[in-house]
Amino acid sequence: MILPFQPLTMMFHKINYFVDMPKLLSEGSGVFRPCVLTALVSSNSAGRTIHLDVLAGRKTCGCIEGDIKISGHKNKELLPR
Repeated sequence: MILPFQPLTMMFHKINYFVDMPKLLSEGSGVFRPCVLTALVSSNSAGRTIHLDVLAGRKTCGCIEGDIKISGHKNKELLPR
């Protein structure tokens, strides 16, 4: 059985992430396009990990602000927390 492949685009705009008072992500924006290798570059590895966890919906505490869309659909419709 072969499953059909449907390329998807992930867009994120002005992503902020707070836990208590410190802002851990600030105004992050970008696009992951299908069939394009994309690098996430940061001065520290913790920032990259937090950014990817927020985009994947893996953060269960704190406050996430901004828009995350997968092929035009809000992230919360596809990946409930």
